[in-house]
Amino acid sequence: MENEPKKQTVMNKCIPFSCTHGCDKEGRPIYYERTGKIRCDLLHANITKEEFERCHVWGIQQMMARAEKSSQDMKKPVTQFVMVMDLEGFSLQQRVGFPYLVGTLACDDK
Repeated sequence: MENEPKKQTVMNKCIPFSCTHGCDKEGRPIYYERTGKIRCDLLHANITKEEFERCHVWGIQQMMARAEKSSQDMKKPVTQFVMVMDLEGFSLQQRVGFPYLVGTLACDDK
């Protein structure tokens, strides 16, 4: 697993309302995000799309590690995680963040 990316602290300031907490009944780790509260203006001003993707990959690796731990605890393979997104406050004013989202989706498809 990679070390925490240098820009992760900045990411946490841009996306302050996100966390992982527990697992569901199937053992899948749960990630919560208040997507409508993401500071896209800060994101765009302080992080390149490539840096954002590195942070995203690191976050996915963290979730995979949680799934592996859950696999050991549940004594069965856990190969997924759950993402809960609260879109309250999400609007087209955040469209400056859309290229970041598209980049992570392309990254996830690899």
